[in-house]
Amino acid sequence: MKGPGVVMVLAAKDLRLLSRDKVAFFFTFVFPLLFGVLFGAVFSGAAGGDGPKAIAVAIADLDQSEDARQVMELFLGDERLRALVAQNAQEAHDLVRTGDAEAYILIPQGFGSAARMPFGGTPMSLDIGSGPSGRATRGLLTGIATQKLYQHLQSTMLDPTRAGEMLRQARQTLGAIEDLPATRRIALLGLMNAAENAVATMPTADADQTPGGAGVGAGAGAGFEIVRIAQVDVSAGGVGDNPQVLTISAFAITFPQAVLWAVMGCAAGFGVSLVGERTGGTMTRLRVAPIGRWHIVLGKALACLLTTVAVSTVLLLVAWLVFGVRPVAPFMLVLAVLALALCFVGVMMLLAVVGKTEAAASGIGWACLLTLAMIGGGAIPLAFMPPWLREVGHVSPVKWGILAIEGGLWRGLSPTEMLLPIGLLLAIGATCFTIGAAVFARRESR
Repeated sequence: MKGPGVVMVLAAKDLRLLSRDKVAFFFTFVFPLLFGVLFGAVFSGAAGGDGPKAIAVAIADLDQSEDARQVMELFLGDERLRALVAQNAQEAHDLVRTGDAEAYILIPQGFGSAARMPFGGTPMSLDIGSGPSGRATRGLLTGIATQKLYQHLQSTMLDPTRAGEMLRQARQTLGAIEDLPATRRIALLGLMNAAENAVATMPTADADQTPGGAGVGAGAGAGFEIVRIAQVDVSAGGVGDNPQVLTISAFAITFPQAVLWAVMGCAAGFGVSLVGERTGGTMTRLRVAPIGRWHIVLGKALACLLTTVAVSTVLLLVAWLVFGVRPVAPFMLVLAVLALALCFVGVMMLLAVVGKTEAAASGIGWACLLTLAMIGGGAIPLAFMPPWLREVGHVSPVKWGILAIEGGLWRGLSPTEMLLPIGLLLAIGATCFTIGAAVFARRESR
């Protein structure tokens, strides 16, 4: 057989081997397809297509006036927002702090009075708050909120009754100014008389005649501050703890993700090493000694646990000593690190039995971990994902691990609030460890 024929035969041989190796075939042809579909789902609305996904926003009406109710309805009817109605400021703050909402909008007390006299010097104001990682979200919400306030102002100005009331209030304010020059007072009174005559002949505007856009732009109130939006960072402190002072370092946002990637690396490394010991004969030599299978499993689990805790501690100490990240709930942070370590010890045990060779275990392990990281917010923020994918992310320990670390680092979650992420981490870890250890014991008994 000549050279080209030999090459063809060898190539056919490798292709047959690939087709017979189900794991290799899956990760060569099927997994890239799944990964592409997953990325497409994540970014399906990020640029073009369906547009941005709805932002989960907690909205609280603290004024309880008619104007506040109307503005509240404008927010509730906006398809760009997934509104969660909060009863008070603290509830809205807590919804953001615990991760149930991306941001909050507060309609403060006094909003109705300012709305009835928009040119009287007191602007219509709103408070918009988000976690320290959501400043882009706050910027987007500021634009939406400004649009809604001017939309409300426009509808108010087209209402003859409300417009007449504003003019009467303006006349009273003008009369209370004692040091106003007489010529300027006469001119202003003439303008008000003309405006009142125009209002008296204005047809009543219904909802269908009111434009739905921003309508009255910033120029409508030239020389006046008609609208004021206050942006707030949500942290462990209450809404009254001087929220305008932004004290949370950006590293408090990035280090929980860093901890998760380090923990996943430990789990993958120890899982592959357990496979290597089994295929390399180390396990057989260990079993010659008076050592049981469970001793081997528990020894590997303890080594993984200690390494995981150590690397997490080192990263958090670096964040503290070098970058000034101060945990707001140190005890909760310790519990989060322990729960995360125990969870990924179980994940390590399961990864150690999914492949029969080191190469297969490494490929399958990192493929699974990357998928968990992607759907759990370890690679792409959950806010950028479509709603259905955010729901799928509930199964990922990465999501709950990040929430638990953030809970002790800057969210300041209470013990009750930490029960969910820590409990789920422990449950996932126990389930994975039980399945992995059982499969491992059955294989070693053969």
